[in-house]
Amino acid sequence: MSRTAVHDISRPLLWRAVLLWIVVWAVCGLAAPIVQDATGLSTDVLALVMLAPALASAVVWLAVRRDLPAPWPPVATRAIVWPTVLALVWIAVFTAGLVAAGFSFGSGIGVAGVPLAVVLVAQAVGALGEEIGWRGTLQHLAESRMSRWVAALLLGAVFGATHVGYWSEGPLFVAGFSLSTALMGLAMVLIARGSFAQRMIPATLIHLGLNLVTADAGGFDDPWLLIAPAAAATAVVLIATRMTNYDPARIPRPASVPTE
Repeated sequence: MSRTAVHDISRPLLWRAVLLWIVVWAVCGLAAPIVQDATGLSTDVLALVMLAPALASAVVWLAVRRDLPAPWPPVATRAIVWPTVLALVWIAVFTAGLVAAGFSFGSGIGVAGVPLAVVLVAQAVGALGEEIGWRGTLQHLAESRMSRWVAALLLGAVFGATHVGYWSEGPLFVAGFSLSTALMGLAMVLIARGSFAQRMIPATLIHLGLNLVTADAGGFDDPWLLIAPAAAATAVVLIATRMTNYDPARIPRPASVPTE
């Protein structure tokens, strides 16, 4: 299947979908703290605002699905193994980089009175919710007008900047965090293959891994210290994809999906 056939969408239709996503995402994001307080759910278990990108994506799909680019074609199930491995490699290298930068671990990621397994599942759901919106819907739309590399870096940076809780720390803090999330987003797109759902597996693993590792390290006071570990992890993933000829055209697809 050609790239044009998969990603073709006119500029007006693209902006209509993007603007609808932004509006719904913003409304859900503003409503999330109210629902959080009403339910009494701890943000350490699951910050409901993390589900806003997925809800926005659902509305976009229901409202303008006929105008969206054709879906990413799926690949054979066995072809998802390598992206999953690379996601775990990214987490391992990122963690090693944090250790080299002087981070210490052992703060814990549990919440008093809540089983660790519940926290992990909730955090995975939250990470998936954000990835559905950012590396799923928005990445898919952006790739219709620009290269996937540029789209990944741009959306990764914007994703970091939308963490409004960090703005009280100043613009330099946000800039450092946004640069690290841009590198994270690039790694996700570098290894992403297959359908929407298949791409969510490695993306969610990387996102969840970063969240858990930084939480266990007790958070971070200087986001610029995250940049070198994120850059090293992304570089390792890039080298691995190049050394193994990680070419989408060579990845086996299900027999029902035509290829060119």
